[in-house]
Amino acid sequence: MKKKIIVCGFGFMGQTHAANILNSSDLELAAVVTFESKDSIKPVAGNISTENFDWKLLDDIPFFTTLAEAFANCECDAVVIASPTSAHASSAIECLNAGKHVFLEKPLCVTANEAKDILAAAEKSNCIFHVGHCLRFFPQYSYLKQVVSENTYGKLKYLKLLRRAGVPVWGAWKDKDTSLKSITGPIYDLNIHDVDFALYLAGVPENLSAVKEAYADKLFKAEWKTACGTLIEIEGGFSDQPAFPFRSGYTAVFENATLECATNAQTPVLLSCGEKCEPVELPDQDGYALEMRAFADALAGKNTAHCTPAEAARALAVCASIVDAI
Repeated sequence: MKKKIIVCGFGFMGQTHAANILNSSDLELAAVVTFESKDSIKPVAGNISTENFDWKLLDDIPFFTTLAEAFANCECDAVVIASPTSAHASSAIECLNAGKHVFLEKPLCVTANEAKDILAAAEKSNCIFHVGHCLRFFPQYSYLKQVVSENTYGKLKYLKLLRRAGVPVWGAWKDKDTSLKSITGPIYDLNIHDVDFALYLAGVPENLSAVKEAYADKLFKAEWKTACGTLIEIEGGFSDQPAFPFRSGYTAVFENATLECATNAQTPVLLSCGEKCEPVELPDQDGYALEMRAFADALAGKNTAHCTPAEAARALAVCASIVDAI
């Protein structure tokens, strides 16, 4: 039997997750929670576009303005929360207290105290709780995780992660502070993906430092070493030019090889080993779809949540450390 899912928040990520739910053989879109009326909602453009969303599939889906209203009027097993970050803690705790499994978009929340409240509610509820650090599911990055876990090319000596874009002119960013120290700024909203992945790959940081780029207020560099001696560098942020194209990727230097990834390139991963440099063949799969597939499997008891609230709280804390260091 399909698991019934409510999507709370219907901007770029809410629409993306709803599309993947509708395309799933194991999930059913039970309702949408949003302050906007169904007639006024339009496709939203982020790093990818939701213009290919089949809007006719929403004709029979009920829309509500609050989670409480949705819970009172339709059955559901889980809630995908893609509302603004300021509402993450209250929405997640409301769902957990109602006994609903949770898929919560990153970042986990705004403050450390909110993170503690979420962790306490999650532990008390015993519900599945997945946080949407989607980078773990994109083939270029899951391949890197596999190579590190299997020690394919020896010890990981150095990892640089890059993620940069123009300041968004759509959605909540239009009216909010996007400075480096803001929760709507690039460290918490954009580069937290890289922070989570670095922690996932190499463990907790030691001797963290960070600086703001001299030529742009919203660009930064951070670095740290891990207990095993891997040097981590994270570079990125928002360009002051909104039209600046999205750029991301990594350089991973091992004892016996180097991997280069540029997600905007035709050949996304290059392997340099000895005298050879060749592309790595990876499946052409969408990370967001794979992430929703993993959540569906967790709901079916086939696996556990892939990014726990405790891991997401750790990423949030490192982001705060970067902000403090700048």
